[in-house]
Amino acid sequence: MKQKNPNTALTVLTIIVGLLVVNFFVKNEVLVWVAIAIGGLSILSSLIRNTIHFLWMKLADILGLIIPKIILSLVFFLIVTPLGVFSRWLSPKEQLILKNDKDSTFFDVDKKFEKSFFEKPW
Repeated sequence: MKQKNPNTALTVLTIIVGLLVVNFFVKNEVLVWVAIAIGGLSILSSLIRNTIHFLWMKLADILGLIIPKIILSLVFFLIVTPLGVFSRWLSPKEQLILKNDKDSTFFDVDKKFEKSFFEKPW
């Protein structure tokens, strides 16, 4: 969804704060100078501020296409697959009944249903 009035100053401020936080952990003086340069240039020129905002949003769009696939792949291979293997290893019978060894896949249920069972189905 496109914003009609994007807050480009807030985007630039977020980039500057992010660079300073990274500098706090890595202790690289270049990051401070880059943050100062970005801040100074964005104060002086709205064209540069809009360009920085545009590039930042394009980077966010590209990451939005890539990152969910990586996260879903990790969840599948690190959580769902081991659970499936573990479930198959512990279960003595086949859960989905995919092998049709019998003439019919129906089961007889020997349960007497009372009227109250059908009154409140949920």
